[in-house]
Amino acid sequence: MDKLVSVIVPVYNVEEYIDACIYSIVIQSYHNLEILVVDDGSTDSCGIRCDSWAKRDSRVKVIHQKNQGLSGARNAAINMCEGEWITFIDSDDFVQRDYIKTLLELAEHYKVKISQCSYTEVEYQKVEEENTEEGVLDSARFLLSSKYRTMAWGKIYKKEVFETVRFPYGKIHEDMALTYRLVYEAGRIAYTTKKLYFYRTSRSGSIISSGRFYREKLIVLQFLKEQATFYEEKKELDLMKKAYRDYAYTLLENYNKTKKFLKDKEMESKIKKEYQRICFRVVREDNVISLKTKILLMSCFAMPELWQILMKE
Repeated sequence: MDKLVSVIVPVYNVEEYIDACIYSIVIQSYHNLEILVVDDGSTDSCGIRCDSWAKRDSRVKVIHQKNQGLSGARNAAINMCEGEWITFIDSDDFVQRDYIKTLLELAEHYKVKISQCSYTEVEYQKVEEENTEEGVLDSARFLLSSKYRTMAWGKIYKKEVFETVRFPYGKIHEDMALTYRLVYEAGRIAYTTKKLYFYRTSRSGSIISSGRFYREKLIVLQFLKEQATFYEEKKELDLMKKAYRDYAYTLLENYNKTKKFLKDKEMESKIKKEYQRICFRVVREDNVISLKTKILLMSCFAMPELWQILMKE
């Protein structure tokens, strides 16, 4: 294997973690790398640290830009990368030494455009020896399985899958908007259960760890609706049903969070009406959910508050 792999690392105010992240990349057992580090307007020492790595390793290229968010940083690197393959690593995470080698070998062995590994949460799990599994599934089966991960990281992609698509600019939950499309269009996905990616779940100041709820998080509803519509147009009935089921659950969760934290009556009403629009469809068409869950969903038709009470959120 001598294919050039572009490693894309979006960076914003993670001075405590950035060195560990880049170090885990430069010591990869697979050497033919283009390491694109995007300093997305950091106000701490990240920019200086990234430049220092570029001086130490010629494979590291630093892009300094005004803050554009995670999507803007990734897109900037995709636009200029030269690798035949692309992988994403978040700047507060790090990877095992054979991360790229394993994913690339997997993709080339099974002749697929995307391969995926498993990950471990740094704060909560010990990395232990375990039995691992690898294989390949058609995209629909993979998306329906528990193996599929929404996150863009932990995967390697043939560059061509990004030929006509980019991450949605200025939005959070950006992986949810794009990853399923890439996986579906790829046709077949190779996977390994090896935990090669190390994910930090509780970094101070990160969006995921903050636990706060704010209006921008409601974009998840748009992305889930788009996903359900996408599968419906593709006539993928099982995927469509799953997507609408997830959409219904998320509408109820976000209705209750909007009521509790945003106290926005207009938004509450909008979410409630959208839930009522799809509720009967989910209950009628989805043969996966239990009768008990169907009764709960129907009960929430008039009172979405029941979801929070009965699910003990």
